[in-house]
Amino acid sequence: MNKYGSFSGGILGSLFKKPATKGYPFVQREYPERTRGSIVIDIDGCILCGLCEKKCPSAAIKVDRNAGTWSIDRMGCVQCENCVVGCPKKVLSTDVHYTPPSTERTVDTFKKAGAEISEATGGASMPNADLDKCVFCGLCAKNCPQGALQVDRASKSWKLDETLCVSCGLCVEKCPKKCIEMGADTTKAPVTLPQYDIDDLPLADASACVYCGLCASACPQGAIEMDRDAKTWVINEDKCIHCGICYYKCPKKCIKMVDAETATAQPEEKKAEAAVSLPKADLDNCVFCTLCAKNCPQGALTVDRASKTWKLDAESCVSCGLCVDKCPKKCIDMSAGSAAEANEPEFKRGYEVDATPEADTDLCVFCGICQKACPQDAITVDRENKTWVIDEDKCIHCAICAYKCPKKCIDMR
Repeated sequence: MNKYGSFSGGILGSLFKKPATKGYPFVQREYPERTRGSIVIDIDGCILCGLCEKKCPSAAIKVDRNAGTWSIDRMGCVQCENCVVGCPKKVLSTDVHYTPPSTERTVDTFKKAGAEISEATGGASMPNADLDKCVFCGLCAKNCPQGALQVDRASKSWKLDETLCVSCGLCVEKCPKKCIEMGADTTKAPVTLPQYDIDDLPLADASACVYCGLCASACPQGAIEMDRDAKTWVINEDKCIHCGICYYKCPKKCIKMVDAETATAQPEEKKAEAAVSLPKADLDNCVFCTLCAKNCPQGALTVDRASKTWKLDAESCVSCGLCVDKCPKKCIDMSAGSAAEANEPEFKRGYEVDATPEADTDLCVFCGICQKACPQDAITVDRENKTWVIDEDKCIHCAICAYKCPKKCIDMR
């Protein structure tokens, strides 16, 4: 009797409660945000490189470049997201909704809009290297998933096998010199690069080096070890790929490419440390555009346009001279011998702090030089319509446009 009473109580209780199940398929289930339901593709952005097919552990993806199609076996997919992570164009993603149940095998096929891709390259965008800038480090070839690139440092050659290339763009992303772009499927003829042998190693001139660390930061292999406190600069011969990037990046031009024996020889005793050389600004000509501060690798410069101040933190400064190189007014030099000397100058300004540039359109030839020189992109020049417009919200009143104008038709008012 107790058993039946308990059973009856459960029935009566259920009459006044919501059901524990969903009324599927009439009531759709709400899935958590990170649910791995099914793989979706933006077929318009897909380049049909086939890397997703290679990364799929269950062989559920098929890519046909000739037909321009991308297919996935929904019943074979295990939602591992290997294809999503490995897609160089990031056109694959995971939808939270699962594939609807079916008694038949579900294979979804997507076709890329436009003409079918031919067996050759069919107009596909191919990587093109600027061999004037290339240092033949070989990183593009090492990262090519198809082995379509061959780089020979000895002969200074860069070759692309168009039959293997899938236009994935990984070579562009991995190039430390940014000299590869996806464009025409032809390359320039090899050219002569800086005069050093294929196996030469970088060597820093300790007497000229300021130990700013830019060479070490730029090295794609982490082959340079530098200690600012101890004033040491060491090259790891096993890691170095002889690319010469440190040579190009050195702001003091104190690195040269030498033979291995010279590079690894015991360094001579250090010379007496030269007198400190710090940047000093001519504030009569400074426009406080802040480009010097933005380009300082140590954050040693503070520029305040409102108060017209230019301050140097001498302890952080490494005397690399980048502020000198980047100054559009060329009003900075390395002449200060102390922090006090670097921060002491007074100045007079020829225009009000909030003055805005204004062009005399009767004299203006609409050459566009002011537009190119503006660090804030605040100027718009239209040569066809003969218009010159200043965006006051972007303008920082630096007057660079006025100094750069070849016709001297811009005034600060």
